[in-house]
Amino acid sequence: MNDKIKNEFEKWFNSADDHKPIDLFRDDSTKETIRFGLWENIRSATVPKPKKQFGNFWWMKVAAVLFLFSMATLWIYKQQPEAPIRARLQSYSTKNGEIKKILLPDSSQIWLNGGTQIRVPEKFAKLREVYLDNGEVFFLVKKDASRPFVVHSQQLNTKVLGTSFNIRSYASEPGMQVSVKTGKVQVTEKTGKQGMILLPAEQLNYSLNGKHFNKSTIDLGAINGWIEHRLYYNRTELGKILADLERQYGVVFQAENPGMLSCLYTTSFENLPLEQVLLKLKMLGSLEFEHKKNIIYLKGKGCL
Repeated sequence: MNDKIKNEFEKWFNSADDHKPIDLFRDDSTKETIRFGLWENIRSATVPKPKKQFGNFWWMKVAAVLFLFSMATLWIYKQQPEAPIRARLQSYSTKNGEIKKILLPDSSQIWLNGGTQIRVPEKFAKLREVYLDNGEVFFLVKKDASRPFVVHSQQLNTKVLGTSFNIRSYASEPGMQVSVKTGKVQVTEKTGKQGMILLPAEQLNYSLNGKHFNKSTIDLGAINGWIEHRLYYNRTELGKILADLERQYGVVFQAENPGMLSCLYTTSFENLPLEQVLLKLKMLGSLEFEHKKNIIYLKGKGCL
């Protein structure tokens, strides 16, 4: 009889690994200690006694031991902190030449520049978190002092309570920029090693390779001007300007001389058609453009 009971006990005890809602056994040693103690209690309760028994009630004793173990398991489970329920994430993206506006679950608003991917929960929890995987986004965050708003992007976390700011975080670029239009923004490395507070008209430039924080000032109109196709540049490399134009107009630039992409330009484009943009660049830098479908071939001698 003991072998039969032992087999049933082992089958039941091992099933805990398949259905446990928490980690009941911290390690194999703890598991074996519990197994041995339970079996000894069951075995002692089922060994035939020399005294006269009032019926075969061994199964009742086994049930009582198992009941006590189940109650102990339930008590341990209730002592565990309740795991946060992660809301399902909704993905949004834009192609080059496309700008998209999205209303978030808390009524905050975001604008996605071309070539952007972002993930947003279908419903915010105590912490309003979004995940900027790639691209540029302008955030207009509804104020809620009890629920901070956090943007996770590459190596940085950006935390606010209610403000407006812009994050540029393209995987193809060597750095990231966080610019504040209104309110106050806290930016920290995900490692926790560095952090910075930004106020209106301030911009953080972060080097992904060197992991350097550099604060500068920026014109308020330049922070989210791209939403209305207004682009401003102050001694900016031509390569970055062309990358912006690709995302704004949905074209592809190919330079005959890669060296010209490092040339610096100070200029602006106020909601201009693409052909007028190219004409303005041509006049500034003695550049030549040949437009074939959505590909624009660039020629020139280099920096003046």
